Amino acid sequence: MSASTTDGAAGTASLYKLTFTDSNTGEVIFLKSVIPTASGTVQAVDVKLPYRHTSGTLTLREFDNVGNEGVPATVAVSVSLLEGDPYLTSVVGPAALSTGGTPLNTNCDDCNKTQALPFNFPFFGETFNSVKVTSNGALYFSTPLSNDSGSSLVALSQFKMVAGLFRGS
Repeated sequence: MSASTTDGAAGTASLYKLTFTDSNTGEVIFLKSVIPTASGTVQAVDVKLPYRHTSGTLTLREFDNVGNEGVPATVAVSVSLLEGDPYLTSVVGPAALSTGGTPLNTNCDDCNKTQALPFNFPFFGETFNSVKVTSNGALYFSTPLSNDSGSSLVALSQFKMVAGLFRGS
């Protein structure tokens, strides 16, 4: 937008107020106030639409140094339902967690197998190209415990590992 003024082309607006009007409820939500740049210069402002408000109108109101309001500028906006509510869930039938892969054949108890990674994996300041996968579900980037089934959180904290499903004692 180009900065404008309520005093004509020679003056400078003193304040912009941005609001969002929800098209479904009519609710007007204040977004932010902005100090304008000099009249006629281009100015950009980032705004975030309110959570779960996916369509409506952005309104820019300008005020001069004595509080007079200029003509509001409006623009219609809309975002997808998923962008407006990232926690939206849908109910679908059961599906596989993976579409493929190679079994590691760790049909054992408290064992591990080294697996090469098809990419370099940065992990706490180091880069790894393989991981040790245990039969208990832990991923080690260092030498694993010989038996991680009964380990405490204190014992496990010394290892470079990911234990997403571990419940410590």
